[in-house]
Amino acid sequence: TQFFKNIPMGLIIFVLLEGGIFTKEYSSQTLIAALTKGLERYKVIISKTAVLVLLWSACYWLCYGVTFAYNAYFWDNGIMQNLSFAAGCWWLLGLWTVLLIVLFSSAANSGSTVLLGTGFVFLAAYLIKLFPKLGKFSPAHLMDIAPLTSGAESPSSYSAAMIITAAMCVFFLALSIPVFNKKQI
Repeated sequence: TQFFKNIPMGLIIFVLLEGGIFTKEYSSQTLIAALTKGLERYKVIISKTAVLVLLWSACYWLCYGVTFAYNAYFWDNGIMQNLSFAAGCWWLLGLWTVLLIVLFSSAANSGSTVLLGTGFVFLAAYLIKLFPKLGKFSPAHLMDIAPLTSGAESPSSYSAAMIITAAMCVFFLALSIPVFNKKQI
């Protein structure tokens, strides 16, 4: 429970730290040298996305592992149901957020625009979650894991949100490439 209460702050910190991954390069013009020497633009998107995904995954699973280990040592993790699945839900939500960062970074010229765009889409997903009929389809539904870990809901009730979130991840990455290809650097 402690991990799932703290991970939203971790995600916010990650977004704040990595939100300017492209915009820093635009302002310092470090991409120009690489692109004029023949580096294809889609490779820039893929490599920066891979680094962000790897960084998010490593940080997330390290935090999860440490929290799991010390909770297992001091208390009992056995009362939590579907714990690994719940952790996977939050990881997927973080991945969705990372790909939002990539999409907005490929289009925007400033880090604040990236943060505002990412925050706006996240807020929209959260507001959709508030509607009972639509909430199960929103990526923000993956944050609501208390019923899952208590056993009140089954993992299958999260499948629609997981499928939609994964599809949106692919869409964000696919859209980032043509947006970056048309970007004036």
